[in-house]
Amino acid sequence: MQHKFFAAAEAITNGSFQTKPPWKPKYMFFYGTLMDPEVLQAVLHLDETPFLQDASIRNSKIKLWTGIYPALFPCEGNSISGKAFFVECFDDYLALARWQSRYKKYVICK
Repeated sequence: MQHKFFAAAEAITNGSFQTKPPWKPKYMFFYGTLMDPEVLQAVLHLDETPFLQDASIRNSKIKLWTGIYPALFPCEGNSISGKAFFVECFDDYLALARWQSRYKKYVICK
């Protein structure tokens, strides 16, 4: 899923992304800066502070990727705490993809 997310972010960044694919609302898991509701509110240009649920991902651990960027890696028996946010519309998903590509923060979609 991460590969698809980063491919979409690249297409958005270089302008080759032309149409909206079929969209299904989904939860996204945040374990970095986007866990802060005010940051998420700013990224998505929301009028109100978004609701984030406590969440965790099992069998993973965080390692630094290219120096300072946290990334998830498989690790049996370990879990990562974070927040889940329900992304209802494709435009919000695109805004998160653009933010991802600009700041290189990592998000996992379920």
